[in-house]
Amino acid sequence: MQKYLYLFKEDLKFIAFELENFLDKFEDSVFFVTGGTGIIGKWILETLCFLEERYRLNLKVYVLTRNKEKFFSQYPLFRDCRILEFVQGNVISFSSLNVVRDEVDYVVHGATESSSSAILKSPLKMFEVIVKGTWNVLECSKNWSPKGILILSSGAVYGKQGKKFLEETDFGCINFTEPLLAYTMGKEAGEHLAMLYFYTFRLPVKIARIFALVGPHLPLEGSFAIGNFIRDALKGGPIVIKGDGTPVRSYLYLGDLVIWLFKILLEGKAGEAYNAGSDKAISIKELAQLVADFTKKELKEYKKIEILIQQNKIFSSASDVYVPSIEKAKKELGLKVFTPLEEAIQKTFYFYRLKREGSKDEV
Repeated sequence: MQKYLYLFKEDLKFIAFELENFLDKFEDSVFFVTGGTGIIGKWILETLCFLEERYRLNLKVYVLTRNKEKFFSQYPLFRDCRILEFVQGNVISFSSLNVVRDEVDYVVHGATESSSSAILKSPLKMFEVIVKGTWNVLECSKNWSPKGILILSSGAVYGKQGKKFLEETDFGCINFTEPLLAYTMGKEAGEHLAMLYFYTFRLPVKIARIFALVGPHLPLEGSFAIGNFIRDALKGGPIVIKGDGTPVRSYLYLGDLVIWLFKILLEGKAGEAYNAGSDKAISIKELAQLVADFTKKELKEYKKIEILIQQNKIFSSASDVYVPSIEKAKKELGLKVFTPLEEAIQKTFYFYRLKREGSKDEV
């Protein structure tokens, strides 16, 4: 096993197993990836590197990044994967001529800024990056004539709804005059652009509407409740719920998500959107309790983990109930939730515990 890997080898092996029937589509292929240095992007890159090492597919992967040296300083082992070529550029302004020397077979566009702090700092900038970035990627794709284009969108496009299981044909109520909905509106505009390019130029665009996630590389600081809870548990508690704990979410393991994304890219219908998430609903309070129970059970040195509910009002572009229907992905692509939430929490916990202890090169 090469030493560039940061993820659990068992996860990469399972992903490879699930994608074995599609290896002919990977073989001799060129990928262009934006957002490759983000949470989901790192999983995609490591998967492609692992597939190349295991099956010798003759892959080539161009990764657009604003600052590759900064990324290498944080994740130096990515330098060792020979199929990756990091090209420096801005998703808004790069051109197909100055970043890629090959014909591109598959495009994965995930470059965005989704943190709540970024929304508060500059909602206009967030909207610009999402919309202009998507537009630029689609324009460049016209020159490449790829076999598939995957746009990473969000379940936030459904707006505020009371439904428990959001279907791809559902559309909620969105306040267009609210500046802090820049992320939601940007993702909606990005999807519409993608459909316009499909309709006008017949580009093979597929959309993945991604819901809440958990797994290695998910930040423990910031706007992800489950990451915050795992951070608190690693410190021995207390686990702090900033709101009242009543919102309902579901969580898909990032290793599962990678399988979903590649199958949507390779087998999904052009011009279609697919929900990508878990349909196993859980309240934020129940989630905190699940993390606390795991910590007490698995780590004997910790006593019972206290849970504090602060009752603060938390801004969110999502509904109080934010759970997708995944029937379309199940029926058309044979997808499912592979990793139970308890196991996903355990893996995330141990990933960061090992990283904290300095064993991050190969976990």
